Amino acid sequence: VWSIYLADRLFDLRDGSLRTRRHLFCREHRSLCRALLVVAASMLSVLTLFAPAAIRLHGFEVSLLVGCYFFLIHRLGTRLIHFPKELAVSFIFATGCALVPYALGISIRTLLLPAALFMLLCWLNCCGIDSWEARLRVRPLWSRVAAAVCLLSLPLALLQFPRTAASLFLATTGLIALNDVTPNLSSDLLRVLADVPLLSPLLFLSLR
Repeated sequence: VWSIYLADRLFDLRDGSLRTRRHLFCREHRSLCRALLVVAASMLSVLTLFAPAAIRLHGFEVSLLVGCYFFLIHRLGTRLIHFPKELAVSFIFATGCALVPYALGISIRTLLLPAALFMLLCWLNCCGIDSWEARLRVRPLWSRVAAAVCLLSLPLALLQFPRTAASLFLATTGLIALNDVTPNLSSDLLRVLADVPLLSPLLFLSLR
């Protein structure tokens, strides 16, 4: 994930993008970011050697998605004015997270609903950060989707993933609260806090 993130920021700089303070930080510390990218990619290469064959195979498939993303965003970016970058990032991240359980034998049918809900949650996180960076406090579209995720996670609790459902519900309501209940927080603090609701699964790790 860090390899992809750092490469994405460095490609943004090559494209001349300085939309956010994240881009500005990367420009001011470009050499450090490049060094960290080399470290992260090297660690990934070593870990891949010890991964089970099934994970390496499906990981290669996910890497093709990442390659398509970089081509679409950084090669055809100016021609894709309305390309949903945040949604694409969320889809790839959720797919990567579902990779290990799928490689270990859990069926796509079993993974599909929780993975789709997790993708929506990641999308809400990205949209929230993007809107707060633009100093916008109201995003009707992502707020409606947030409510939908909450509702969809409830019937999931009645199936075989109660902890997943509870985590999704807490994380989504946390993002809604950050957007709607904290009008006095700075955009910098909101960007940091945006990832805190995603830690909700930690509350259920001790449960069996």
